[in-house]
Amino acid sequence: MKPLHPTPAVLVVLIGLGLVLGSWWQVTRPSRDLEVVHLRAPDAQGALPMTHVLPRATDVVARRSPVDRGIPGVLIAHGFGASRRIMLGYAYRLAHAGYGVALWDFAGHGANPAPLDPSREGLQDNIDTALASLLERDEIDPQRIAVVGHSMGSAAAMRAGIRRRDVFAAVVAISPTGALFSEAAPRNLLLQAGSLEPRFVANARRLLDEAGGSDDTAEAFAVGVARAMEIVPGVEHMTILFSDRSQESVVEWLDSAFAIERDDEPVYTDRRGLLYALHFVAWLLIARVAGPCVRRLIPRGAARGRGGLPAIRARWWVAGMIGGPFVATAALAAIATVVQVAELGGMLVAGAAALWFFISGLIWLALGFRPSRPRIAGVVLGLGLFAVLWVAAGIMVQHLALQWVLIPARLARWPAVALAMLPWQLGAGFAQAGAPGRYRVGLFFAWTIPVLAALAFAGITVDGLFFLTLVLPALPVAFAATALLGGIADDPWGYAIGNALFLGWLVVAIFPLA
Repeated sequence: MKPLHPTPAVLVVLIGLGLVLGSWWQVTRPSRDLEVVHLRAPDAQGALPMTHVLPRATDVVARRSPVDRGIPGVLIAHGFGASRRIMLGYAYRLAHAGYGVALWDFAGHGANPAPLDPSREGLQDNIDTALASLLERDEIDPQRIAVVGHSMGSAAAMRAGIRRRDVFAAVVAISPTGALFSEAAPRNLLLQAGSLEPRFVANARRLLDEAGGSDDTAEAFAVGVARAMEIVPGVEHMTILFSDRSQESVVEWLDSAFAIERDDEPVYTDRRGLLYALHFVAWLLIARVAGPCVRRLIPRGAARGRGGLPAIRARWWVAGMIGGPFVATAALAAIATVVQVAELGGMLVAGAAALWFFISGLIWLALGFRPSRPRIAGVVLGLGLFAVLWVAAGIMVQHLALQWVLIPARLARWPAVALAMLPWQLGAGFAQAGAPGRYRVGLFFAWTIPVLAALAFAGITVDGLFFLTLVLPALPVAFAATALLGGIADDPWGYAIGNALFLGWLVVAIFPLA
């Protein structure tokens, strides 16, 4: 009997599965090394979704001293359009350094179904609830509390530090927005901004001047008037949250505020971004092996696009691809003069973004393509593609940035947003169908650049849509994921259905409920 030898395809699948399991083992490791508790704390709007992250019980006991009740506590506030999950890198780093941490989803964000109240009072109510929840833990020393915030959360953190100067011994504002300072409040303030977000760098400099200028001496920390600003190199508004330097500086600043002398360095390094990339590449390897098998099940025809005259209208599709985004921006600006587009569909920004893609996609289709009706095989393929994207590019985001498993209030809005994404994705599917790899790469840049430029212009000119400019760096990553996995099956309708469902899910997961 001949020995069995695995084929190269089987080896690739096994390697891919090994990478998937390895990345999951590592990304969930903090939950084994630390005490991570998910809970819902009662508040004025129902219940505040929260996460407590602390050292293990034995480590807490070891860190207690005869003169304090327990370990210092830190509240960490996320920014607009994010969730508590995007701040986990700071929480893990601080917990490994001996701090007890509380994170939460502001109203309208993540797993919090309450509509966002952007007023100071609404955000402060959430901070008060989070503070009360953290102080209920016996491990926390109520005399040593700090607050950290990013973007929208930075304003809430600074205001909390001013309003409750007796409670918060230190404040860290990452990518800071605004607050009314004095030389005494908030106590021990660190301002951070990425070198690639000049608007926030300038704002941090202005805030530092208003707070009395830089002073990080031991004497200043002792009386609560320490002030400093740090520009974190090579990062912008979102990537700063995964910067090892940013997280390390937060620990160092809080150590100084609480007069903690450390003999050893914290043992945690945030590699969630790298693990996410590894996870996606592993699934891409598996999908590439499975792709030929899928394509053999779907016969080629005119509906596939390339070479099929009923599907493509000569060269006009290029004009639709490049010009459609700018026409969509102009149309959105015109609509904004009549209605408040920033709150379409009961979500901030999401409805406007979906409408933008719908208009841009219709123009692309009208100028370039004559789509046939979808076949059952194409619909099934699209649903399968969505399932693969949901797992390969989506589910680990739950440990990286977003509440990926949608709560009912978000899930109800998903079908409409996905439907709005369909025309644009159908144009992309027809444009790529049957094309070689080099052509697809060129086409990716050809459609991504106009989309980024037009959306940036919409974010700047249309009232209430500025947040679009902050999330644009993530858009090419999402486009690349959908193009890579969607291109494997090489079917326009399958590509469009799967990617529209996925991008609709992503948009609904990001933006706040209004």
